Amino acid sequence: MSRVIKSCIQKGETFACQRKGPMEGAQSLIAKNITKKFHQGSKDFEVLRGITQEFKQGHSYAIVGVSGSGKSTFMHIIGGLDKPSSGDVALFGHSLYKNPQRSDVLNRYIGFVFQFHYLVKELSILENVILPGLIAGMPRHEAVSRAMELLDFLGMIAKAPSYPTELSGGEQQRVSIVRAMFNKPAFLIADEPTGNLDEGNAGQAVNLLLEGCRAWNMALIVCSHDRYVYEQMETVLRMQQGVLAQEK
Repeated sequence: MSRVIKSCIQKGETFACQRKGPMEGAQSLIAKNITKKFHQGSKDFEVLRGITQEFKQGHSYAIVGVSGSGKSTFMHIIGGLDKPSSGDVALFGHSLYKNPQRSDVLNRYIGFVFQFHYLVKELSILENVILPGLIAGMPRHEAVSRAMELLDFLGMIAKAPSYPTELSGGEQQRVSIVRAMFNKPAFLIADEPTGNLDEGNAGQAVNLLLEGCRAWNMALIVCSHDRYVYEQMETVLRMQQGVLAQEK
């Protein structure tokens, strides 16, 4: 096992959310009055203006809007990657940003797919895929077994010992999606997941995201400029002037 993975296991801790009994948003991720301001010189720029939105497990959502409208900023906030200026995000009825174990919660319950695959080039494809499971404390043999099943589903089981630089762009992005889904997160957030892919690879990536959503009752939240992508989602939300409104 590589030193990178050993280090991740030593730092990682398992975590289980307490979801006993009925509570607000028991199967939801809820953005509550989210604002985000950026400072530039002596001026403040308000990118998000009091957004409240609920995302439920088992449903698919698209967030659309012109470039610079705040889509990615909002995705990063609900995905736990960037703090809001005010407001909060509730996961299963509990504050995400006030949770001292936020990194463990994110690894277990929220998967994130970026426009670029961000695979670890020093690790094999198999090692990249199992990394979230090892961080969560999964025994290595179980992680390897699950990873091989997922790679077999992709038709990429022969690529398991390969390294990211030996794969095509489409293959690398599909591996990154499998890695994001490895822990079967309740919420899968994808920020322009097909932005660097051709039409054929984009279609495969979207199908993979939707199949994971259906198979494990995930909420799929996709930010995309691609009409084909967002038309596959059940609900379309438009970001305009820092406000999010339902379009479909």
